[in-house]
Amino acid sequence: MSGEDQNQIRELALIQACKDGDKDAFEQLYHTYKSRVYSLAYHMCGQVETAEDLTQNIFLKAYKSLHTYQPRAKFGTWLYRLTINHCIDESRKKSRVQLTPIAEEQLASHETTDAATMHKELSTAIQKATLKLSDTQRPTFVLKYVAGLSYSEISKVLDCSIGTISSRLHSCLKVMASELGHFKE
Repeated sequence: MSGEDQNQIRELALIQACKDGDKDAFEQLYHTYKSRVYSLAYHMCGQVETAEDLTQNIFLKAYKSLHTYQPRAKFGTWLYRLTINHCIDESRKKSRVQLTPIAEEQLASHETTDAATMHKELSTAIQKATLKLSDTQRPTFVLKYVAGLSYSEISKVLDCSIGTISSRLHSCLKVMASELGHFKE
């Protein structure tokens, strides 16, 4: 039995324990997925504080909705879909998404070199460009280039064909190239 199969069996046991009321089992799932959910939320909304709030709300929603999870899909796939849908719903509730700069602590606090400045500018430009993607493009882009999912995995999360994923990513790359073209120099 492969390591991936063992992880799937472990997750299914944790999920069943959660359904049976074991809060410690859900805490284990939370610790396994919290950084991935936060990363997706951050790249979907562009704000540290909002991403933290979204992450908490997503796990609360996951806990309440766990009875709807069907083991034919990986738990991670189900949770990513829940994350993307929740982020889209929240962005629709807000009239305008505000961008905050990428957290300064992500850069070395004392770096003042040209390379550090360029890195900060590029990171901010990528985040701004990501936020210019449509509500259908952004999740596709984030799942591919932030979460590192395959086309097949993305198609399961977003419930659309691999051809649609390919088309969306092609469109995303056009937008990103247009927005970030000045960094080629």
